[in-house]
Amino acid sequence: STTGEYSLMNTKALKSEAAMFTTPLSGTITRSFDAPETNYDITIMSIDNNSVVSVENGTVVAVELHSDGNSTIMIQHAGGYLSVYKQLGEVFVRKGDAVQSGSVIGLLKASENDEAAQAPELGFELWRNGTPIDPELLIKF
Repeated sequence: STTGEYSLMNTKALKSEAAMFTTPLSGTITRSFDAPETNYDITIMSIDNNSVVSVENGTVVAVELHSDGNSTIMIQHAGGYLSVYKQLGEVFVRKGDAVQSGSVIGLLKASENDEAAQAPELGFELWRNGTPIDPELLIKF
């Protein structure tokens, strides 16, 4: 029995359980993971560069454009992992694309208001076999 290429229940084992993923964005964490509060994403504020990269080799399984002009990218990885990147202003990948760890997949949406010194923020989620997990456990920020 073969599972689909995009299965969330992909059982390919990772080399090491404590595999460190690449940081999706160089920045500061402004909100941490809080599953009981259904806060599955962490928020990372960009420091100097709005480039968002894939945290691991994988396949793009979804690219969603939202009514506010922001986009979300979802990437399936080995070991049942799925990474989700939210608040993107530009997207450089399409559904079905294979991506490498550290390759740029999009850019954060730049602040439309110069008065607001608010740096753009990335919403990032990491899931394993359909369960949200704290990205800070697997990524060194």
